[in-house]
Amino acid sequence: MGLQGGFNQRTTDYERLNLLSTDPLMQGAPTRFSPNFGTGIYLANPVYYIGASVPYIVENIILQNSELTNSDNLSIEKRHYYLSGGFIYPINDHLKISPGFLLKAQEAIPLSWNANVNIIVDEIAYIGLNYRNVGDFGILGQLVLNENLRVGYAYDINTSAVSINTSGSHEIFVNYRIKLKNYKKDPQCPVYF
Repeated sequence: MGLQGGFNQRTTDYERLNLLSTDPLMQGAPTRFSPNFGTGIYLANPVYYIGASVPYIVENIILQNSELTNSDNLSIEKRHYYLSGGFIYPINDHLKISPGFLLKAQEAIPLSWNANVNIIVDEIAYIGLNYRNVGDFGILGQLVLNENLRVGYAYDINTSAVSINTSGSHEIFVNYRIKLKNYKKDPQCPVYF
């Protein structure tokens, strides 16, 4: 189980826009400080994992204008609910396959989901594909350099109408694990998940 906390500070300077006409919603440079917290639970063993989380619990007001008669709160952060899971299936001594999923729910928004599959070669190289229900595909790879260090790359390919404005996105990651040897018991991070 875990808890997280943090804050966002947003400043919008409407004076920097070249507006054709005056808009009462776009005056001044409002600043909002929004603290928030989240929670989640994650269960794993060497064969499967499942997790659930709510990363932001407080529904902060992002944009507010008291001049409007129908609503004072124009834009509010809404909670997102996540459920994820997956498992490892050994094909032979050198290959394993690892399918997984992620479900995301939010009030007044259709349920979204991701499905992915990784092939694990000799516990060192990961090669995978990802599909998102809005029509996005992704390819990814990861190398386990040693017990503490992993590096990886992912490329997201958009196939929706937005694809005329983007050629996709690239992500590079480095993961370093710090072992706690002097703790009561050296906690082992899940190897696959």
